[in-house]
Amino acid sequence: MTAPTFVVARNPDAGSSLPFLVRLPVAGGDLILKTREAWPQSTKVYCHRANGWPDGAEVLEEVPVRRCVRRGSAIDLVLDRRVRYRSQFVFARVAGGREAIFWQTATTARAARPGVRMPTARASKQRELVIVVDTRERYPFKFTKRPVTVARRALSAGDYAVERDGELVAAVERKTLAQVAGDLVSGGLGFQLAELAGLPAAAVVVEDRYSALFKLERVRAGWVPELLAQAQARYSNVPIVFCETRALAEEWTYRYLAAALGGHDAEDRQPTLLAAPGEPELPDMGFDRDALTAAGFTGWVRFADLPDADAPRAPGVYVVTRAEPTAPRQFLSLSSAGWFKKQDPTVAVQELDRRWVHGAATLYVGKATRLRTRLDQYRRHGIGEPVGHWGGRYIWQLAEASDLVVAWRELAAEDPADAEAELLAAFERRYGALPFANLTRGRARQSPSS
Repeated sequence: MTAPTFVVARNPDAGSSLPFLVRLPVAGGDLILKTREAWPQSTKVYCHRANGWPDGAEVLEEVPVRRCVRRGSAIDLVLDRRVRYRSQFVFARVAGGREAIFWQTATTARAARPGVRMPTARASKQRELVIVVDTRERYPFKFTKRPVTVARRALSAGDYAVERDGELVAAVERKTLAQVAGDLVSGGLGFQLAELAGLPAAAVVVEDRYSALFKLERVRAGWVPELLAQAQARYSNVPIVFCETRALAEEWTYRYLAAALGGHDAEDRQPTLLAAPGEPELPDMGFDRDALTAAGFTGWVRFADLPDADAPRAPGVYVVTRAEPTAPRQFLSLSSAGWFKKQDPTVAVQELDRRWVHGAATLYVGKATRLRTRLDQYRRHGIGEPVGHWGGRYIWQLAEASDLVVAWRELAAEDPADAEAELLAAFERRYGALPFANLTRGRARQSPSS
């Protein structure tokens, strides 16, 4: 008597989305299925019943069977070989009563259920968190067993958000794998990322693995991951996070929003004056041309005139100022600055508008070990060269960028980093914010004894 065998063949139906056939020797007659893969590798494989075994099917492998037994809603298959020998076919019913068959191994089953126990500790020590859920979110996260109050209303960006004083602090856009792939192909994800980039903190969470992007059907392999990489590079301040399951995506969303709100509150509690304990307060200096000139700044030239300005080669600090501080500002949708390390300097207009400091003539404060070299890098970056002057790039999206004026102060003994930190602290004391194009406070000033 011939031993039963398990057969894998290529599906001769070129129009089928399931390119393989398998034949299982079950009691009552062979079961023939069309499958997506010849063996489950990293995820469970979808199968569909086939109408008989086609003539002339190209057999890829035929393996003796040690056991093929149906147990309830599953068929256990054990093959007579040393590797890839144990698997299971699971029969289920999906919406509408349609039969769905999945082929899995112990490895793929564990991957589908990561076995992660959700911790119950509060995120970022938030005692009570109010999460706003967009009314267009059809099947929202419920955040059960969490100290969360859910409020439903329309959001301008994202599906889930936290607020402070009526302003959005952070938002998360939720996507399934099919949604993120479709939005990447259609270009819709770029618009969503642009809206999210205008918030203080934002992210996209995907309810699947990143590897699943490489297994999409009816698209060229690697095309969708390439689109994703381009979108992420353009909007690098909006991370796109892949979570294995919906439960993990919900957990990540909860902790991200809690952390963003906690960071926002902590920043609000920070003093705006960065003087070391025991030091006298910094003088309340002005930041218009007259005040800066009185403080020792010279030059006062446009960027285009820098090559002929004979800026010093010594260490120092410099400022970029508007010629007309009270004039209306106008932002450009694209930056004139050059890409650096494959990073796009353009940011969302909403972010520029949020950063704008009304009434301030000074837009940026910088430091340099060689003023002439650093200022020339800044100028060249603004005209599109791939030069490493990423700091201060926001000014290159101003319509008036060509009319902005640069001034500098040469330093004989003082560390430029300390001088920059002192200027930024004085500016923040006067205006309650950093200059428009300064995204960080620089190095904190040190006391003389440290």
